[in-house]
Order: sequence, then C-alpha cells, then structure tokens
Amino acid sequence: MKDAFLDKTTTLVAMAGIASPAWIPPLKDLSEIAGQLMPIFGVAWLLVQIVTKLRGK
Repeated sequence: MKDAFLDKTTTLVAMAGIASPAWIPPLKDLSEIAGQLMPIFGVAWLLVQIVTKLRGK
C-alpha cells in the first residue's frame, strides 16, 4: 500500500512539473489580484470589528 501511494504521489508531482508552464501564469495573475484586494478586505474587516465592538457596549 505504501509503495502504491508513493508511486501515485511521484506521478502527480512529475505531471504537475510538466504542466507547470500552463498553470503558473494564471497563478501569478491571481496572486497580483489578491495582493491588490487584500488591503481593502483588511480595512473592511477592521471596520466591521470596530463597529461590532462599539455596538456591543
């Protein structure tokens, strides 16, 4: 069972390495978008927390 798992894992890693030129550019684009949106989401979440604390008192 351990050998079968190792074989499947090795095959999966090898296939991902072969396919990486296809999926790296979309991941890079997604990372840039997330990097731009996260500060906005962080400020929004901070405001939600402040309002929640102020209403609770």
